Amino acid sequence: MQKKRNTIVGIVGLGYVGIPTALALGRKGTRIIGIDINRKRVDMLNKRKSFIAEISDETLAHSLKNFKATTDWGEIKKCTVVLITVPTPLTKNKTPDTTAIEEAGKKDRPQSETGNPCGP
Repeated sequence: MQKKRNTIVGIVGLGYVGIPTALALGRKGTRIIGIDINRKRVDMLNKRKSFIAEISDETLAHSLKNFKATTDWGEIKKCTVVLITVPTPLTKNKTPDTTAIEEAGKKDRPQSETGNPCGP
């Protein structure tokens, strides 16, 4: 008999990449903590209300049974794995603007020192 894993996946950035990622993991029963800076978005997701036209409220409710959204970066220390899914828009020179990734990494770093393998 296999032991059940206690994996908790953190998803930083609950937008057009983060939410579909959470849905895919949620369908497998994975526990997920979603972190976003947008309080309104976090509140909607915790009520299983979608802000993405292509994703229904029913899909969120069905797939995100073990999901919690928050704006509290302290929650990241509970995660065993962290995925950063923040925007990388193109600059005027057509190169990716990685500022949001860099900022997420800075916020993640102090928490990752607790021994969890999350962070740069």
